[in-house]
Amino acid sequence: LTCISVSHGLGRHNYYLSPDERVPAEKFLFISQPPFAWALTCAKISIALLLIRIQHSNRLWVFFLYGMVIIQVLIGITINTFQLLLCKPLAAVWDKTIPNYVCIPGVVQTSIYVTAILTILTDVILSLLPLTFIRHVWRSVWERIAIVFIMGLGLVASCASIYKMTLIYNYHITGDTLFCIVGLSFWSILEIQLAIIAACIPCLKQLFERTLNSLGLILTRTTECNRQGYVNHKDSSKTPTQELSIIQSVEPIGPALAFDNGSRRTNAETARSQDLG
Repeated sequence: LTCISVSHGLGRHNYYLSPDERVPAEKFLFISQPPFAWALTCAKISIALLLIRIQHSNRLWVFFLYGMVIIQVLIGITINTFQLLLCKPLAAVWDKTIPNYVCIPGVVQTSIYVTAILTILTDVILSLLPLTFIRHVWRSVWERIAIVFIMGLGLVASCASIYKMTLIYNYHITGDTLFCIVGLSFWSILEIQLAIIAACIPCLKQLFERTLNSLGLILTRTTECNRQGYVNHKDSSKTPTQELSIIQSVEPIGPALAFDNGSRRTNAETARSQDLG
């Protein structure tokens, strides 16, 4: 939708555009905004659920994170509500030629600041929460790396939100909406992309583990039995064919013991018969 808006004049000064160009540009720009709130909300909910999974045994931690999830949902609903109540009729948001329209830009601007502050707070909280347990919980190297990346991306997203707040004022004051919205849109898109990347990092576990294994940074080990029945560690980089050959080469312990016992009984009976003879 943003690309369609660009094709109609997004990024240019309003006075360079005719009404036939400006109206579609602002229309598609407005339509692209409601899904943005829920994309950011879903990404943060995903991160919160990841932290719940890591610390599921701590009930206080779980309740707090579920509260964060509820706050995120309420923020998304609030943003969409103010967006849809910006003007009456709603089409007046992008078409100022509609007669007798009524808009409340002051209230909407205040709501934007409030939601932006709440967004920054939730970003910082979700980014710094892992510091409370990462040093005390036994986790694999991969999970520690993923948590550090999530923390870093969350803090960068917070910085993007803070800078975005400085652009909101100029957007409403100048009236040159299609030109001033460029910086605001850029930082908004950057914020959501960082949140999505942070939410998707845990899904890349197997890919990163294979990469680290190939580089020799992580050595995942499994177990196998040797001929004497002891447990040995082997490199998981062996192919299934090699593992099968190892398993097949192991002599079964049970039958071998039975054979040995049978041989001993046979030898004892032979010796007894010789003594009797």
